[in-house]
Amino acid sequence: MYLDLSSNVNSLVYSKIFVHHILHVMRLFILELLTLVILLNQFMIVYSKN
Repeated sequence: MYLDLSSNVNSLVYSKIFVHHILHVMRLFILELLTLVILLNQFMIVYSKN
């Protein structure tokens, strides 16, 4: 019984860490995408002015 409970808690902690990690990676990815889009926008504005 005790062992079962501790393994459940362990898997819960691991899943929390896993989800946190995935969210962190996704946030970084979205920031990268936003930066790219902004840079492209700037480039297009400059390019269309010339």
